[in-house]
Amino acid sequence: MHLYNYLLINKKRLNRKRYVPLRQVQILHDWLEGKRQSRQSGRVE
Repeated sequence: MHLYNYLLINKKRLNRKRYVPLRQVQILHDWLEGKRQSRQSGRVE
């Protein structure tokens, strides 16, 4: 029964939409580029 529940939970997780709006990607890219140019570290999770 545990395996069945695990599979159901992961099925729901994997069926979620997996896209990020382009504008959000552009903002992140610009932020990371600024960090790179100033030789600072930046962490994205």
